[in-house]
Amino acid sequence: GGSTFLNNGICFEIPPSVLRDWDRLGCEVPRADLAQAYDRVRKDIGILALGEHAALVERGAHRFVDGCKILGKECAWFDANLGACVGCGYCTSGCFLGKKTSTDRSYIPEAIEHGATLYADTRALSIYHQRGKASAVRCRTSEGRDFVVNAKKVVVSCGAVHSSLLLQRSGIHKNVGTRVSFNVGSWVYAEFREPVDSFDGVQMCAYHAERRFFVETMAMPPGVFAASMPCWFEDHFDNMMRYRYFALAGAMVGTRPVGRVKASGLPGLANVLSPLHFQLPISDLRKLRAGVRETCRIWLAAGAVRVLPATTTGVEFTHPNQLGRLDELVVEAEDLSFGSAHPQGGNPMSDDPAIGAVDTKFRVHGFDNLYVVDASVFPSSVCVNPQLAIMAMADLAAEGIKP
Repeated sequence: GGSTFLNNGICFEIPPSVLRDWDRLGCEVPRADLAQAYDRVRKDIGILALGEHAALVERGAHRFVDGCKILGKECAWFDANLGACVGCGYCTSGCFLGKKTSTDRSYIPEAIEHGATLYADTRALSIYHQRGKASAVRCRTSEGRDFVVNAKKVVVSCGAVHSSLLLQRSGIHKNVGTRVSFNVGSWVYAEFREPVDSFDGVQMCAYHAERRFFVETMAMPPGVFAASMPCWFEDHFDNMMRYRYFALAGAMVGTRPVGRVKASGLPGLANVLSPLHFQLPISDLRKLRAGVRETCRIWLAAGAVRVLPATTTGVEFTHPNQLGRLDELVVEAEDLSFGSAHPQGGNPMSDDPAIGAVDTKFRVHGFDNLYVVDASVFPSSVCVNPQLAIMAMADLAAEGIKP
């Protein structure tokens, strides 16, 4: 774990359209119970409404909002669990001031206070089970010491990749490692005539939502900005000299659940080859391309003198009439630089045993006391930043798993 320590704290509920898709997949989440879970989580992690804290918002985000308004597009400010944030701009490096209410400052201390034992730097190797009942977990410390934890109930919460791998190492394979999805995103850099100093404030502040994609503002410290800037040599140097003049936003698309998690069966290669197998569907690439185009339009409307999308072939646009070139430049996935911080699925939730690895009580199919509680149970992408969704689903699971 640890992603809440390193993320931007963005909090979205699961969109109603996604929940309707889940219903059709045999994953009916009780809406009233989910609403109560959201309320409990919001109280636990102290969500901040950035729209009410203008002093924390970086100026590039204000330009983005201006661009949306000029184009007649709706936009909004993020809610985020940033607690007593001072807007230093280093959320994704961990909050060195300790203001963000990540799990190391919320749920983990509370669990320890209520009697939990925490083993740091320890890996879960496998689950002992027999005739549909889990009995223990075999673990190994970073020093190589093995030990066993006996348990009446076992909850797997290793994330979208490693929850599947743990179950597979334990001989549990029914639909495990299937329906993996992501939220993929690609950046657009916008240069303005005057400094915007996007580094001075909260890193992610505003967004514009459409049916096919999200557009979210982002600010990066100099090193990360330099590493991701889509150009080379003298051009890269010149752009970095204009660092204070750049603002940044990214288009984000929830992908189809076509990925798989499966470790290599070759001896000695399980820790070398990636267990994650995913190829971006062409339909999702087209959505992402449309999102990148719209991001460029917003920045140009906001007054940017030029925009630089993260295309493999370097290009810059200075007028909206030029944006049609993106259809020529982005045809295959290799034509655009994109990434994801939101892996989901792998142990899809469904009461239909032909689809689900777990049922809607979070139980692994065929087991009485083995549960999976993390983003791996999502049968499809939530299409938004998933932190609040994961926490609320975990809250629902906890209510059902209680002795």
